[in-house]
Amino acid sequence: MKDSGRYTRKLPTSLSIYEDRIRDKLSDFEEQIQYIDVVEWIRQFKNRDQSLAVQLFLNIRYFGHKEVKSLCRTLFERIPQQSRDGISKGETIFVGLGNAGDSGTMILYHYRVNNGIPQECCTNSENLKEILNENKKIKSVIVIDDFIGSGNQAINFLRGEISDILEG
Repeated sequence: MKDSGRYTRKLPTSLSIYEDRIRDKLSDFEEQIQYIDVVEWIRQFKNRDQSLAVQLFLNIRYFGHKEVKSLCRTLFERIPQQSRDGISKGETIFVGLGNAGDSGTMILYHYRVNNGIPQECCTNSENLKEILNENKKIKSVIVIDDFIGSGNQAINFLRGEISDILEG
């Protein structure tokens, strides 16, 4: 991969052993970033942290447009048929975990577009309580987020924000 003439800086000498691995890793990013971008990103760290930054970069799992589209469709197919049928009836709502502009709502956007879900069937979590109070037809709430680790964010949201509605 060429650096388009932008290459002006090199990796610190102590990290030059990683140069080939970094260049190889760039192919994962569908030409969205160049070698010089990675070098500049690594150089922003203190010297003692640059090796860690290299390791972090080498272990990033990037999902390109095709993969995101495929994953969104696969996940949609795993939703129970009753909930999928409820979309056209206004009985199913999709919720991006977090506030507008958070990563969960960004993933929800891709999920919605790739699966042909009407925009009115989607919201972010800050609006969900109001929507559930106003629309008693909703039977399924599908929560979308970009990463599920411990699940604590979703659990805290469900317990804190809408537990009274779910119990009622």
